[in-house]
Amino acid sequence: MEEEEKKDRNSEALKTGVILGLLSIIILVLAYIVDITLLGDWKLGIATSVLSLSLVSYLGIKFRNEESDGFMSFKPSFLYSFVAFFVSSIISAAFLILLYEVIDPEAPKILADQAIENTEKMMRGFGAPEEKIEETLEQLDGQMAESFSAVGIMKNSWVYFISSAVLALITGLIIRKSKPDFE
Repeated sequence: MEEEEKKDRNSEALKTGVILGLLSIIILVLAYIVDITLLGDWKLGIATSVLSLSLVSYLGIKFRNEESDGFMSFKPSFLYSFVAFFVSSIISAAFLILLYEVIDPEAPKILADQAIENTEKMMRGFGAPEEKIEETLEQLDGQMAESFSAVGIMKNSWVYFISSAVLALITGLIIRKSKPDFE
């Protein structure tokens, strides 16, 4: 019985991850169409994270109520969420590689330039010395273009793992519901 429940949870988590990944692709395409620089905007990242947390929480609670008799401890809730977020991040990363390498090879340069420009504005806003600004911008120039490449995306895959774990901790706490000790 427990093995069947685990299999159901894993398949539901995979399905949730695919749904979330497809939603991420839709958001990325819309941002790309509206203004490519939105792809590098931290506000879009925050909005997407909130939407992802909400969706995984909703689908996880729905699964818990329908398939797990309304109860699920933290560990299976965390694992459900982690699988969903990780699958979604792999799908999103694959789409970004496709976007940056095949669909629009100029996109990484545009996004890198935008990121450097944003960094310069921020440093000037904080009153950083001119030589420090120039030094930082020189360092960023080479790093930024690579971070938007296929190699850069794959090098940063550890970020997907960690962010999936952090988001799964949050949603695991939201989804979990323990059976009462006494009924």
